[in-house]
Amino acid sequence: MNHARMMIAVGCGLALLGSVAAGAAATHKIGQKGKRFSESEITITTGDTIIFNNNDDVKHNIVIAKMRFNTGIQEPGGADELVFSKAGTYSVRCGLHPKMKLIVNVQ
Repeated sequence: MNHARMMIAVGCGLALLGSVAAGAAATHKIGQKGKRFSESEITITTGDTIIFNNNDDVKHNIVIAKMRFNTGIQEPGGADELVFSKAGTYSVRCGLHPKMKLIVNVQ
């Protein structure tokens, strides 16, 4: 292989490797304590996961109507995770504590 072809092949391989790394999904943690989410709003990328940790001493119930997602009763110390596979804005609430609100922006 001549030098020019080898440089193109190496460049293409690095570009492919970079796109795989750039496309890697991230995991975000949202805590629940004092009947509040640890964040009021978060922006994530399509394919990212949010882990909802119940760090509180009371039960919670995470509901996202737009996704028809409902954890059911989440005991203190429990955790549930959800992959956000579509772009959009999602309103997250606790079914037991209506003042608990979180906005998730998925890009």
